[in-house]
This record gives sequence, C-alpha cells and structure tokens, in this order.
Amino acid sequence: MMHRIAALLISSTALIHAGKPINIRATLRGQTYEVSNISSLSELQASIEEQTGLSTTKQSALFDGKKLSEIDELEEQGVSEGDTISIVPIGTKKKKKKPVVAAAATTVATTEDAPAAAAPSTGMGMIDDLLKQTGIDPERLKKLAGGKPGEMPNIKELMSIMRDIVNSAIFQEYVSSPEKIEESRQM
Repeated sequence: MMHRIAALLISSTALIHAGKPINIRATLRGQTYEVSNISSLSELQASIEEQTGLSTTKQSALFDGKKLSEIDELEEQGVSEGDTISIVPIGTKKKKKKPVVAAAATTVATTEDAPAAAAPSTGMGMIDDLLKQTGIDPERLKKLAGGKPGEMPNIKELMSIMRDIVNSAIFQEYVSSPEKIEESRQM
C-alpha cells in the first residue's frame, strides 16, 4: 500500500512540474518543421528524428542564442507558443578531401571560359570564384592585404573592396539563404 501511495505521489509531482504542451517550429539545415504538443527538449528531438531521420544523439538545440538544457522544460527556458528553435546537427561533419592539383587547373580553366557553368569549388578556390563573380580580382585583394612584412595595407582600398563585396547581388543572395549559411557553417 505504501509503494502505491509513493508511486502516485511521484507521478502526480511529475505532472505538476511538466510544462504545458506547446506548438513550435524547428529549423534544421534551412528547412522548417512544425512540432506540436511538446513540453521538453527530448520530445522536440524525438519529433525531429521522426520527421528528418536525424538521430536525437546528433542534435543540439539553440534558442535565443543559447543551447537548450535537456533537464529543464522548454517553457522554463523561455520557449513559448509559436517560437522557433534551431536544431544543429552535431558530429556529422564530413572529412574534407584534399583537392587534386589537376582538378584545380581544370576548374580555373572552366571558370575563365564560362564562369556561370563552372563547377563549385571548395575552400579558397570557392572564395576566389565568388570574388571573381562580384567583379573583384582575388590576386589584387591578396596583394593589398598581404603587402611586405611591416607594411601597412591600403585600408581605404580594402574597405572599398569590402563594400563592393557586401553590396554585390551574389553576396546578398548568399547571406539571405539559410541553406547556404548552414552549408558554409558545415565547411
């Protein structure tokens, strides 16, 4: 009889402290998912696993710039009805392959011949490609920034180039795309 009373007290205490179920949105890799009737991070992660296939052990949740705690209820962490939580995959980073020199030469030739049809590069090649697409000579930028040891770079010219980059259509398209931002974060 005492065991039943204790079990009843424990379960009723859990119900009292359980957060009210809420409906939220979760973003993962630029996609938004609707998650209904949850009150804890574990419920959110289970729903995301069900919708996306990403294991709960491979998820980290961020809200309002902070990592959510698995211990506290979502409402106790400031999450309320209709809020959006960012799900970040963890431990899924792929190893980068070293670029093959012959492939790099082919990419450069292709880029010069037909910039729009060039295959996407990785690393510094991608940055050079983006700079070329915005009308900036990457070699000139490197010379301005590098200079000789002890020499100050031409700050006005560097700032002008940076302004051109930030105001370019390709840069604006890139930073306004959650998918591209997530892709660059994964690099």
